[in-house]
Amino acid sequence: MPNQKVHNSYNNNKGSNHSSKKNDNNKKNNKTTEEIVNEVIETYFKDIKVDLLSLNDVTKIKTIFSHLEQFVSKTASGLSSSQLRNVYSKILEAKTPIDLQLLRPNLAYVAARNDKLQAKQVMALIDYLIQQVDTEERQKHFNKVMEAIVAYHKYSTAK
Repeated sequence: MPNQKVHNSYNNNKGSNHSSKKNDNNKKNNKTTEEIVNEVIETYFKDIKVDLLSLNDVTKIKTIFSHLEQFVSKTASGLSSSQLRNVYSKILEAKTPIDLQLLRPNLAYVAARNDKLQAKQVMALIDYLIQQVDTEERQKHFNKVMEAIVAYHKYSTAK
């Protein structure tokens, strides 16, 4: 059977005489989680990518939290405080790295329910960080990073 190019009719406006702003936004936001997180890492965390969960050194902690504050200040409008706190609550309930990994589909759901790119960026970063958690120590560090994200979100939205 010859290779056939698959067309996704949901995102394809060919044959349509009209287009809407929402369809244009869907095209812009129709990126994979991996594409979104790569853009986030490149924009906000390029110089500390491998160190995001390395909270063993005061200098690294200052750098990580500074970058997180900058990221959250730019993306805070994408999520409500209750949406972020709900995710954070589920993360705190996770007792093991495996439990944490099992939350990844929930993040995809939250991102899919939200049309704003900023929300997708926050969820993509959280998903990326969860993928880095493979020990209980790294899970503790991840929880601290999440605590910082929630705190900076509150600070950014309270202005």
